[in-house]
Amino acid sequence: MSTTVSPSAHICEGVRIGSNVVIEDDVYIDNDVIIRDNVYIKKTFIGARCILGEYTSDFFKTHSMGSHQLIIGENALIRSESIIYTDCIIGTHFSTGHRVTIREQSKIGSHVRIGTLSD
Repeated sequence: MSTTVSPSAHICEGVRIGSNVVIEDDVYIDNDVIIRDNVYIKKTFIGARCILGEYTSDFFKTHSMGSHQLIIGENALIRSESIIYTDCIIGTHFSTGHRVTIREQSKIGSHVRIGTLSD
């Protein structure tokens, strides 16, 4: 599978996009965001300097993302400097404060808010 970016997505300066990434319509990605392999982003806003699909501990042994995937549902608001690990599924209308960390294997439903500096 190759990386697919919708023509209606807005990608700002310094964004790095890995392999097997899907960025759907009307996604906004602010400056200096890192999107690692196997990330699927539906219509959402990503703030500056976020990391999406962060490596899990098995990456450091194998140097491979394996089959882990991050899926972010529609209408999410992920504020600046948040880190979301791979191997997570996030529902619609999810939002974070600034500098939030979501660990691997998290399953987050719809209409969930996580406050600033949460882990």
